[in-house]
Formats: sequence, C-alpha cells, structure tokens
Amino acid sequence: MGNDFFHSDNSFPYPQTTNGTPQQTDLRWQKSFREGRKLIMEVINFLSQFADVDIVVIPGNHDFQKSFYLGDVLEMAYSKNSNVTVDNRACVRKYYQYYNNLVGFSHGSPKNETEKRLLFLMPQEVPELWAKTKFREWHLGDRHHKRVIQLKSDLDHQGIIIRYMRSLTGDDAWHARKGFIGAQKGAEAYLYHKKYGMIANFNYNIIRGEK
Repeated sequence: MGNDFFHSDNSFPYPQTTNGTPQQTDLRWQKSFREGRKLIMEVINFLSQFADVDIVVIPGNHDFQKSFYLGDVLEMAYSKNSNVTVDNRACVRKYYQYYNNLVGFSHGSPKNETEKRLLFLMPQEVPELWAKTKFREWHLGDRHHKRVIQLKSDLDHQGIIIRYMRSLTGDDAWHARKGFIGAQKGAEAYLYHKKYGMIANFNYNIIRGEK
C-alpha cells in the first residue's frame, strides 16, 4: 500500500506533493484521507475473508507523510486481528519473504534507486533473506506519471527482476496538457509458488468510457 495512493501531502496554501509541487485536487484533504482509508479497509476486510493479509506500506514522493499516517491508522484498526499484519516501519524500502521468494518494495527514485543500484541494495540490506531465497524481485512504483502508465518487467540483473507497477490513476488536466493520455490503465496481481517462484500474472485492464 502506498506509492502515491494519495495525490497530495500538504494542503496549505494549496494542494501539493511532499516536496511542494502544486497538484490539482477536487476534495478537501480531510475528505480525501477518510475516503482513502475507507477504500483500503474495504479491500483488507474483503481479502481477509479468504487468507491472511500482510500490508507493506511504501511511501511515495507525492504522499510521504500521509502514507505513514494511514499505515498507523491501519495498525491500530487491525491490532487485534490475527489475520492482518501491517509493516509501517519508517523506512523507504521494505522486504518481504515468502518461502523461496524475496520481494523488495520501494517507490523508486531515478537518482537514488537506479536499476544498477537496486542490484546491490537487496543483498546488502537483507543478506540473511537473500541467502534463504532463490527468486528475488523488486516491485516499484514510479516517480513520473509518464512511467507510471507503463509496465516494465523482466529486467533481469544477475537474478533480480525489476517490475514497475502499472497505475489505475485517471487523467487530469496536467496529463492532458503534457499529452500523457491514451496509455492503457490497469492493475496486476502476481501468484507465487512456495518453491518455484512466480507462476502466474493476472491483469485487469480498464476500458475507457465503460462503467
């Protein structure tokens, strides 16, 4: 959860990202936070009917603070639910092991987390998990909207696959002005085998104009 889930972080004197870039929003910041929290909890409650749910909170460059606040709310909301865990540690990169699989999560930064650098970060930061696994991947959000709408996968660097997540974000006036429209919107899910790594990839594509 995260990766610019909230479009903006600061509200005064106008909606803006964590670093102060102006953003266009149609909701008050209080309402956007509450509606976002409700949406995430609906998803968690639905999924927890069928399996345990582990939430890994990854802050984005648009919502670095709000992501943490939401993670803190979720920790409290599910503190007595043994089926739900929330990883809201104050770090930008987090790692998750599922048997033979190791996934690193980060929003991604062109300056600090280049593909070449990510190759070395994983074994340095979690050497014990690296040694226990055979399949290692990075799942990244994206710093720029023009990259968020693209899926880049299977960039294999000595056993590490880097996957850039697609976005469900709608087009706003900024996208239209820059010409970043027309790309396929959608979301993905990955199925991992305990022993054999990722064995399936599920896609959900949005058809424009369809309700």
